[in-house]
Amino acid sequence: MVMMVSETRTADRIKQAAESVSQEDGVAFLEHVHESWTEVSKALSRSIILYLLVVALFELLVGNKEDLRFTVAGFQFVNSATLQKCLPALAGYLYYESVMQMCRWLDCEQAFDLFYKKFHEPLYGQGMHLLLKPSGGVWNIGTKYSGHSTAGKLGAAAQAVVGYLCLIVIPVIFLGHASYLLIDRYGWSDPLTVVSFTLSSAFLLFGIVFSQFWRSS
Repeated sequence: MVMMVSETRTADRIKQAAESVSQEDGVAFLEHVHESWTEVSKALSRSIILYLLVVALFELLVGNKEDLRFTVAGFQFVNSATLQKCLPALAGYLYYESVMQMCRWLDCEQAFDLFYKKFHEPLYGQGMHLLLKPSGGVWNIGTKYSGHSTAGKLGAAAQAVVGYLCLIVIPVIFLGHASYLLIDRYGWSDPLTVVSFTLSSAFLLFGIVFSQFWRSS
């Protein structure tokens, strides 16, 4: 409830700002919002890609012998027990960071839409603002499909399926799978395994709860 109230107040503040500024200031702010939106979109894509890479790396290391060596960005790593235990926590943090970037993306979208509608109403009425939206990454969040064509309905359905797979299904499955493998191999008595499991669970829980409150508000 607190998150829903906060989001409503944010929307009200954006509307009040759009109504109170001049044409010149509004257009200038619109440009700044679009620049920020583009940067957030890049950060969102990076965090999602890094999350998927960490997940893939964990699965690769767990399934290989201990003396496996590999190089990432010029740094050499060894497939050690410590690295295996830390990767799920790192994946949890990247997931949480992706959720935070997603919420910033939605904030920028809301501000852009309201200001564009206010200061470019004829173009907004023709849906031209959709052409200016940066990519929302693999989640494809916030993308709107104009009209009720078959392509639009298929696009919206694909958006929902991929979004929930990346937002809930894959992270939950990975957490359960990684926790089972680490606990089965090192046991509950291993401190680093317990810390990694606790951190990754906390990041996942907060990310899911936060995103669901945000999208339902």
